Amino acid sequence: MNPQDGQTPIEEATYPFSEAATALDTQPHLLWRYSQRFALFLGNEVTGEHPHYSAADLETLRTVLRLQEEGRSDGQIAQTLALRQAQTEQATESDTSVYGPKAAADEAAGDASEESVLDDVIELTLNIEDDYAAIIPADADAMPQALRSVFNALADSQQTVLSNQASMREVVGVIVQDNFNLKGENRKLRERMLELERVLAEYQRREEMRKERLESRLRALEGTVGGLQQQIAQIVQLLRKRRRGWFW
Repeated sequence: MNPQDGQTPIEEATYPFSEAATALDTQPHLLWRYSQRFALFLGNEVTGEHPHYSAADLETLRTVLRLQEEGRSDGQIAQTLALRQAQTEQATESDTSVYGPKAAADEAAGDASEESVLDDVIELTLNIEDDYAAIIPADADAMPQALRSVFNALADSQQTVLSNQASMREVVGVIVQDNFNLKGENRKLRERMLELERVLAEYQRREEMRKERLESRLRALEGTVGGLQQQIAQIVQLLRKRRRGWFW
């Protein structure tokens, strides 16, 4: 309907959260997750306390689910949605340019700029996974706000990932170093235990030898004492006989 007709546009039908999940044939928690991740490409009512989804929102989420099933990453899905949104905005501007000479003049003045921006976007999306620093071209002011927001978010996400990777590398380095230290301590402890076992075995061996020597000396002493007792007994008998005068 032409906006210049002065008629009130028909309000677009929306779907509550449960009906949207049923229409998309997906789990509610997945719908909520994708709605949060790609809220930039959805309507304002999606992020409210009681979210409602328009037909365009459902179509966008169907695209997200399809790309997710194809194994695309969130960054790749955002690129696809951004390009589609840019093309939709360009088509909308082309359709509305017939409403007035000023719009037609603006369209004629911006055709070359829009085509240049789209070419830059296509070229940049080919390298987005490799170099986030070079993702925003020099004429960023001519780029649609949605694309700039997406690319800035991707660059921030990449920086966060790099920071997390550096932190993880530091943690892994500390764990590896601690593991090496523990291995060294365990090796020293095993060597100490082996040394103690050797000392204990030597001590037991010496105790056995000392015990054998003591037993030998004790047996020799017992033999000596027994011989002395016999000699004493003989001397006593001789003394008794002498007193009785047996020798006279």
